[in-house]
Amino acid sequence: MIIVNSIQERDLVSDPILYVSQDDGSWKVYQKGDEDLLPPFNNQSIPDSRFVSVNYFRNLFTTEELAAINTKAYVDEDVNVQMLLLKVFTAENGVDMLFEETIQGVGYLEMIGAIAPGRAQVILNG
Repeated sequence: MIIVNSIQERDLVSDPILYVSQDDGSWKVYQKGDEDLLPPFNNQSIPDSRFVSVNYFRNLFTTEELAAINTKAYVDEDVNVQMLLLKVFTAENGVDMLFEETIQGVGYLEMIGAIAPGRAQVILNG
């Protein structure tokens, strides 16, 4: 087991995403296979949510990535991408970057090649 910020235990096998607070106040995302990269933990708590505006979220993607996402959604008719776009566009309070569905959705975009490998982590770190 890995203790994250001394208040919650996480296991990268059963819980493949960890958020670790950085000294600058940001949160770094670690995934399964990153066990050797994990830093020593401090005593800060893990936030329950981190909302950003829809506009801010959209601007985390490059123009090429947005074009690829639209192609996957509307040319290839990928229902998963269509649902992600619908949820983002109708998010009244912004996009919660720590919400499991957001994490999975951005990860899915990377998995299908709409964004480059490694970009999901960069985007989720905001």
